[in-house]
Amino acid sequence: MRQLMMWAPVRLIVLLWLPVAAAQQQRQLSIIESVQLPELHERGLSVMAPMKCSPTGELYVRFSPKENGVTVVSEDRQHVLHFDLSQVPDLNGSSLSDFAPGLDHGAFLLVAGPAGPRSPAEKYIVTLKDDATSTVTKLDTQPGLALMQIAVLGADHFVISGYFRLGGKPPKPFTAIFDQRGQLQKEISLPGDLDSKAVAKSKLMPGSQSPDRGFAAWLEVSSLQTADDGSVYITRHGPEGPVFLISPGGAVRSVRLRPPETAATLASVKVNGGTLAAEYYMLGSTPGGQRVRYLTVTDLSSRKLQETIRYEGSQSAGVGMVCYRENTFEFLSQASDGHLEIVRAVGR
Repeated sequence: MRQLMMWAPVRLIVLLWLPVAAAQQQRQLSIIESVQLPELHERGLSVMAPMKCSPTGELYVRFSPKENGVTVVSEDRQHVLHFDLSQVPDLNGSSLSDFAPGLDHGAFLLVAGPAGPRSPAEKYIVTLKDDATSTVTKLDTQPGLALMQIAVLGADHFVISGYFRLGGKPPKPFTAIFDQRGQLQKEISLPGDLDSKAVAKSKLMPGSQSPDRGFAAWLEVSSLQTADDGSVYITRHGPEGPVFLISPGGAVRSVRLRPPETAATLASVKVNGGTLAAEYYMLGSTPGGQRVRYLTVTDLSSRKLQETIRYEGSQSAGVGMVCYRENTFEFLSQASDGHLEIVRAVGR
């Protein structure tokens, strides 16, 4: 059911994260605004990855793996909408795989229907709009295809990614362009993508899992999002990525990230204005109990690292970067009174 909530924002100029002594060319993170969302109480620490930001600045967040929907915060941070599969009774028993910012404040949901005793689950794109209308588009897929991520490409196409696995064979990465009718238009090759052996060697997957299952799990946590120019970027979660940018025409560029430290873990990537912002964290904590984090900004034309920001933050101070626009970072956190909070910051 679609829900609409409004509130009076609380705006503060504070220093939420305390910057530590930085090396040369490293900048500090300075908080310029904080907006609390009173209606979203005790939700700040339950956010699922990935958090997405539309090209116009709306925030799209899922709070629980059991939620078959997504919460949308308007660009002006004055309204909250919630979209879920209860708006589509014909899809009872279906599960949400991923979501993408939609047109006119709506949302696209990538949905797997219930599997039958002898039939695989059908895959759908569900379009949910602000006026409570919805459409369901069945995807042209083949058996053995697990679709995990979705993003809008250009004006009227989608990029969908996941993996193909059939007959006990190792999983094979899958990325393709679909049209608005759900028809597969073009399968995309990602040059330089990691395979199961490379992922296992790099220790990016849990050691307790088999190589095939571990590789599939690594593919499942990839992130697929839309940039402000209509292209799509898919992020593989290794310290260096890779990140693949797919243009509306289907051309692919690969970007290798430069991690700030060898042991840094890549948390999220956002692309805007021809630059790529990557968020990292360190697994260890400082003596004061705060986690060390980094932001790196890379120019996509030159592939050069423009800046590195190092700062400290406790887990209660933020669950991560949700948006990057006009050289400004936005994070979701939980205020001391339990309300979800949007924090805007810049590097200084």
